[in-house]
Amino acid sequence: DLGERRNFGAVEWEGLVPVGTRLEIRSRTGDEVVEQQVFTDRNGKQVTERGWGKLIPSFRGPIDTLQTVGGDWSPWSTSYAFSGERFQSPSPRRYVELRVGLLSDRPDVAPTLDWLQLTHTPPLALRALGEVFPTEVRPGVVQEFSYFVRTDSASAGFDRLAVEASASPTFVSAHLSGQLVEAKAAETEKGFRLTLPRRVRGGELLELRFSSAVFVHGTRFEAFLEDSRLPGDRQRVDAGDATPDVDSNTNVVGLPVGDDLLANVAFATRVVTPNGDGVNDVLHIDVDVVNVLRPRRLTLDVFDLAGRQVYQQLRLVEAGRQQMRWEGRDTGDRIVPPGVYVVRLKISGDARSESLRRTVAVVY
Repeated sequence: DLGERRNFGAVEWEGLVPVGTRLEIRSRTGDEVVEQQVFTDRNGKQVTERGWGKLIPSFRGPIDTLQTVGGDWSPWSTSYAFSGERFQSPSPRRYVELRVGLLSDRPDVAPTLDWLQLTHTPPLALRALGEVFPTEVRPGVVQEFSYFVRTDSASAGFDRLAVEASASPTFVSAHLSGQLVEAKAAETEKGFRLTLPRRVRGGELLELRFSSAVFVHGTRFEAFLEDSRLPGDRQRVDAGDATPDVDSNTNVVGLPVGDDLLANVAFATRVVTPNGDGVNDVLHIDVDVVNVLRPRRLTLDVFDLAGRQVYQQLRLVEAGRQQMRWEGRDTGDRIVPPGVYVVRLKISGDARSESLRRTVAVVY
């Protein structure tokens, strides 16, 4: 209990982690706790409040106050990958819990934890809400989004803001209280950071417009408030109702319901002429891999009309745009005879697979 809302910075620790062991540190936060009184007799056995009241004083035990998390707490975060990693749970919040697992695959060795530290600072705003629109798009298609951010009226304001997502958003424009403003954008590893021409005061509405192609259902666009006067400090924006102009209340973008893993497949040509003249020498294939969260095998196979495989290309991919190519050669790097060939794209995983076929003519 930090007594008031605080903005969390990083989780740091130090310890020994021998081979075959690991430390798993997770966090969760909230603003509500539920207190419950626990009554015991003099032997330490838990009894009801009414039963405790019926006991003679010498048979009564202590009354303990048990605190449990309220309904607004976040789930446990994923395990922190390294000491000094940015805090993963919602912030700012009044209450925080850290859970440490000291795990070993060997009976003769164990990890040790020497110290654990969580940095926290006063928040840039007691509450900052953000929502994105639209909230459903076609997979792999570049779409322009609007992201609305508003802080509470008592906020001291901010002059920088970062937007991050697995979909790598690209900044388009910024609008403050409905007016276009000149903002400086810099690309980051996961999106962009924006420097505004003036501080955004508490209660003002900031609209960011950016473009992105979404490949995973439930892609989350995270926004972080920053202050140029406090380098290193950032505050996560909570999903919520930042403006009545859009019916969103979320920072998550979905895809239409469907089971497709391969989308927007495009063959640059249907006739390959591998004669070295620079025209249609190579078959280029663009394909969007959708809803693949861990590496899966994407395979390009080429068969002749007798069903014999003449070529194969395999790579491990995750969700995103992929480019495959075939130069009209077999697995021995020999140009295949002229004719019609069947090209198959297939993606495989633990539980399911998907494939599609196209015919291509080889002429030279």
